[in-house]
Amino acid sequence: MLSNVNTIYRLEKTTNGNIYLACSGIHDIYQWNRLADSQLDATDTDGKIIYSADGGASWQLLYQFKHPVYWIAADPGNKNRMYAAVVCHAGSAGGIYYTDALTTNPSAVWNRVTDPPRTIGHPANIIVLDNNNILCTYSAGYGTGNAPTKTSGVFQYSFNTGQWTDCTHADAATNDSSMFYWTKDIIRDPKNPSTWYACTWHKHGAGGVFAVNNTANAWTWTKITGNTINDATSMTFDPADSDRLYITTEYTGIWVCDNIRSNNIAWRHVDGYNFRQPERIFFNPSNANEMWVTSYGNGINVGTINKPAGAVRKH
Repeated sequence: MLSNVNTIYRLEKTTNGNIYLACSGIHDIYQWNRLADSQLDATDTDGKIIYSADGGASWQLLYQFKHPVYWIAADPGNKNRMYAAVVCHAGSAGGIYYTDALTTNPSAVWNRVTDPPRTIGHPANIIVLDNNNILCTYSAGYGTGNAPTKTSGVFQYSFNTGQWTDCTHADAATNDSSMFYWTKDIIRDPKNPSTWYACTWHKHGAGGVFAVNNTANAWTWTKITGNTINDATSMTFDPADSDRLYITTEYTGIWVCDNIRSNNIAWRHVDGYNFRQPERIFFNPSNANEMWVTSYGNGINVGTINKPAGAVRKH
């Protein structure tokens, strides 16, 4: 079953040792060339979640959505709950789904929550919070002339109220923001749980990384990359130095700073990685100096970090 899957977008390992994969027959989702409804709304027989209970030796079908599954997230406080981000604009097929019977495997029933405001069935990241809420990003969509629509951003869902909150940055003067058009990954600060960082791709050169400190549930975002980075995809903290944050971009490779919580963040380019479009960065859990970089068109690179310069050497 696994060998026939075109693309695996997300892997999740639960506390019981099971491995779950978010799958699709459509590759490159939420890249510039995979945003149109004609591409994303077609029936996708590989749009499913599969799982392994034996460390990957064999795989079984958990649930077939028949539309791309871009993200999955297990609830760390509830072994029976898992979330899935399913991609489809048409009808009510796309959106955020959840099950409260994960441990029953293929017998699990999946429920769809209501859609956030402004969105068109293009969910991306799902972050499970500790108050029966989830925080989600919704990515871009194409409108007339393949122009991105204002249907992207950051949204919080409360299971207690059944309501969504639009947490997206909006410029006070224009009520506009690159987060409205093309939000990518979002992560939480490992030192300050109320601080979040969201990546966006450019809308008239206005993309980059936005940060918010949500201590009072006030989602007031600040762009922290200035004019240096306008096309941020994802972020990864250095597990050996929580002040160091790496950013992957669409056009300009990898960037890093050593003072992410400073009022004057100093970004510098990682020259040792020489490909235009890295996607996500992972650190070897057994070797904090070893970094793995996935990419859009250049496979996987592995390098060692030359601290404190932060360079990555391709192996």
